[in-house]
Amino acid sequence: DTVIAVKVSTDGQLLAAASMDGTVSIYDAQMQQINLIEGPEECSWIDWHPSKAHFLAIGTAEGGLWLVEAAKNRCMAVMMGTGRPLRVGQWTPDGRLLVSGDEGGRVTVWSAKQAAATLVYDHPQAVE
Repeated sequence: DTVIAVKVSTDGQLLAAASMDGTVSIYDAQMQQINLIEGPEECSWIDWHPSKAHFLAIGTAEGGLWLVEAAKNRCMAVMMGTGRPLRVGQWTPDGRLLVSGDEGGRVTVWSAKQAAATLVYDHPQAVE
């Protein structure tokens, strides 16, 4: 299906390519596919953890946020927001939090350790 995001891991050893069909292909430095992550109905963005660990955050069109250990295809957490598509997201530089924005104008700060939202900001012009 359509590839919507491509990111290289922080250490440069892996590449992730997310598709609208809900799969994320993981490739090594020689561009050999080493894993295929399946789960979300539709991926909307991906972001590698800022450390050398191969943790990947996957934002979904159904409003979920998946945390996976990419090389081992191990799901560490699935967190749900409002149900509106998560359109953007990124790890904080220290790797402790994730920040996402949804289609309705909500910004959510997520704790990876607690696997839960820690702060929610609704834009004054947010769509209901």
